[in-house]
Amino acid sequence: MRPLLALTVSLGLLLMPVGAPSAESGWTPTDLGSLDGRNSEGNAINNQGQVVGVSTTATGDHAFLWKKGAMTDLGTLGRRSVPTAINEHGRVVGRSDTTTGEERAFLWENGVITNLGTLGGLGSYATDINVRGQVVGASSTMSGETHAFLWEDGVMIDLGTLGGTYSVANAINERGQVVGISGTAAGRFHAFMWQDGVMTDLGTLGGPDSHASAINERGQVIGAAYNASAQEHAFLWEDGVMTDLGIIPGGLFSVAVAINAREQVAVLSCTPVGECSSFVWENGVTTDLGTLGGASSTAYSINDAGTVVGFSTTAGGIDQHAFSYSNGVIVDLGGYSSIAYGINNAGTIVGISYTVSTGLGYAFIIFNHGAMQDLNSLVSLNGITLTGAYGINESGQIITQGSNNHAYLLTPIASAVPEPSTYAFFGALALGGAVLSRRRARSVV
Repeated sequence: MRPLLALTVSLGLLLMPVGAPSAESGWTPTDLGSLDGRNSEGNAINNQGQVVGVSTTATGDHAFLWKKGAMTDLGTLGRRSVPTAINEHGRVVGRSDTTTGEERAFLWENGVITNLGTLGGLGSYATDINVRGQVVGASSTMSGETHAFLWEDGVMIDLGTLGGTYSVANAINERGQVVGISGTAAGRFHAFMWQDGVMTDLGTLGGPDSHASAINERGQVIGAAYNASAQEHAFLWEDGVMTDLGIIPGGLFSVAVAINAREQVAVLSCTPVGECSSFVWENGVTTDLGTLGGASSTAYSINDAGTVVGFSTTAGGIDQHAFSYSNGVIVDLGGYSSIAYGINNAGTIVGISYTVSTGLGYAFIIFNHGAMQDLNSLVSLNGITLTGAYGINESGQIITQGSNNHAYLLTPIASAVPEPSTYAFFGALALGGAVLSRRRARSVV
């Protein structure tokens, strides 16, 4: 997907759309600029239209926050800085190197970057923040172990482990429930949920290990766990019960990609030879999304209507096309070597497609099950090409990248930015683990 992200998905749990843009609305393109006139990349957007990302400076990469027409350098704790999440109040968390080379979790708020410290060791990093300003991540301890932490009101709390020497918090919801992975006394690694001072072992599917990647506001957890046959399967955990979401016939593993407000889970499963297929799990029923004639399909995002987007190989396996799936039908969205990265609750889809003649990418948009449109045909940028669209929020604002190596924000002219009480729930999942953020359209790694 772009230099800072290998696999992007937006986790469903989204509120209803605040205004659905249309092709007739028109767009206001904004060059977010850079901190030194060279490069910038937007990696996350909240529903206030605030964008965080990374820009080059004379001293290395710095995290930035763009809002109300201005790019702000979030600074560093000594050297470079990278954002990992933004909430609806514009608070940003991430990681930054100190002058002596240690990596530390940071919180940026109201113009001040704060070193969140450690649990007694040398390093820490932040993975997520909720609207209440609670930050989670992992830190080294005085004894050299790595433990998950919860930071709130200036205090870093050690969440402990399940008996081992290692734990990492991957996500937190608005109720303060934290999920992640922890070592056990038996030397295995298990998914956990932490709440009100208690870390709960979520167990496995009968095998040795598991990890939790995301949690929604209902306390439903998704992740992956090994079964008794030593296969890794996607799971949904709720009220003390871990449910095996299954695997494709002949599959080697499956991972839970996303969950929406209807408890529909998008799952990716792959065979030993690397052929992958996607399916949706709902109330114990698995529905194969199929393909566009090829051997593989990969889901990236699901909205609250249950529409899934991603990409699939076509007949003969010589090309891949973006697809959408809903109500039992998979639709070829067209393009050449295209990928659909995101969809909001209005059904607007964004992604990237490539031209046959040059092989260069361009950003695309699809409105209301319509035809794929080149976003460059809907805006005027004086010779700059939008090379890809990587995220969309509920007011229809889109993060794109320009051929001048600058991040761009496209805002629908006919849509107003929502009030702070409206938020998006986005996230990211990679095969080896996951990072969740309700408050970001894209993750940063």
